[in-house]
Amino acid sequence: MKKIVYSLLILGALSLQAKVYATVGDKNITQTDIDQVLKIIPNGTLIQKYGGIDNLDKQKRKQIIDIAVENTLLAKKAFSEGVDKSDEFKSKLEYIKNSLATSIYTNNIIKKIKVDEKEVKEYYDKNKSLFSEKEDRVKARHILVKDEKEAKKIIDELKKAKDVEKEFILLAKQKSTGPSGVNGGQLGWFTYKTMVPPFSKAAFELKKGTFTTKPVKTQFGYHVIFVEDKIKKGTLIPFEKVKNQIKSKLTTDKIKSKIKKLIEQLKKEYKVTYTK
Repeated sequence: MKKIVYSLLILGALSLQAKVYATVGDKNITQTDIDQVLKIIPNGTLIQKYGGIDNLDKQKRKQIIDIAVENTLLAKKAFSEGVDKSDEFKSKLEYIKNSLATSIYTNNIIKKIKVDEKEVKEYYDKNKSLFSEKEDRVKARHILVKDEKEAKKIIDELKKAKDVEKEFILLAKQKSTGPSGVNGGQLGWFTYKTMVPPFSKAAFELKKGTFTTKPVKTQFGYHVIFVEDKIKKGTLIPFEKVKNQIKSKLTTDKIKSKIKKLIEQLKKEYKVTYTK
């Protein structure tokens, strides 16, 4: 048991030791310094999102570390010449301190805001008109080819298929020249105005689970369309599909309300005057 506890203590101590990317005198360049650089360089947020600079090649990684090193060198020089004693520095430091204090304080308020599923469901039940489909929608796949004869051959193959959808996906992957071909021709949900008129007319006239028996010509070529599903305007969107959206809205509303009340209270505690 003692060995386990000792091992955990060692692991905890190791986790507290920040990785050092470089040293400038007595100052270590750690992840905190790298993060500051990533905030200001192009694609910095993407680099953070996909694992940080350790996933970059050596040259790009060093370029970012060099920026952190240069910032530290300039800061050291500035402090050595007494920049921190200037009125400009003190004024801007006060602004940064106020901004940081405000950010931390409001974040602490936000962390305490909770919205439970009961509240979310009550909002959904009372506002169902907000969660109804505004337009008819279709979920479809298509196979795009350049030649009408080839489109007709595909239709003939589909007519013989025991499992039309499965065969359609296979043919889309094999024959479709459109970008959706690799995904079995999947187009997802769309409204009538989303697609070019000939395509939409054909898709919206089909019944669920059926496909076009004549090639549909557009400026892109000849399409064979398969409709997976259809939704009518006014259809209620299921609770499970919108509950996260509702929770986010209710949370935001609570945060705004809480901070507004706090500001009103603080205005009474501290005298606020506006100059002309």
